[in-house]
Amino acid sequence: MSGARPGARWLLPPWCGAEPSDSSPVRPPAYAPFTSEARAPATVRAWQALRHALETHRHQRTQRRRLRREPATYRGKLEAQ
Repeated sequence: MSGARPGARWLLPPWCGAEPSDSSPVRPPAYAPFTSEARAPATVRAWQALRHALETHRHQRTQRRRLRREPATYRGKLEAQ
């Protein structure tokens, strides 16, 4: 392995700069099993529904964080509504 520090060979997996061989027991994993077209929602309504669900989840997570950090302030604002 050219260009590597002496003793650093064990830090690198076989597919990162090592010469390919048929006896190598480790093969690189498939990092992208889906294409962007497969991940995209089929319709605009499906995309909007997904965005709405994600935004609702984010809002709920924010409210829980506010309650944990300053419970008195959170409850005061809640009662004022």
